[in-house]
Amino acid sequence: MQDKQAKLKELQDQFGNYVGDDEELADTKKVLTEAQTKLTQAQKNQADAQKRL
Repeated sequence: MQDKQAKLKELQDQFGNYVGDDEELADTKKVLTEAQTKLTQAQKNQADAQKRL
């Protein structure tokens, strides 16, 4: 019985880590998406500025 509980705890620890990793990945993806959006906007602004020259 104790063996099963130890195995269950081990799986919960691993699963908990995976959940944490997923959250971290989601945050990283969000930051990258925001950076991409800012970059696209900056490139658009630059193109608009060059048109005016």
